[in-house]
Amino acid sequence: MGGEWYTQKEVVDLLGVSKATVYHYGKQKKIIKILDPHRLHKEARYEKAEVGRLVHEKQSLPTGMSPNNPL
Repeated sequence: MGGEWYTQKEVVDLLGVSKATVYHYGKQKKIIKILDPHRLHKEARYEKAEVGRLVHEKQSLPTGMSPNNPL
């Protein structure tokens, strides 16, 4: 595991969502994707603080609610 970031697979495991969902979260700026202009890492990486916030949001929502749906 890296420093201040998670790989896409780690985010998938933490949030219990698919890789496609993680990709969309990055596109929607729900989590911050770390830019890697030199392609030093094979997998996309995401900031730990952002992922942690999303995990907390998911846990605090009533069962069956998606973070995409307003309450």
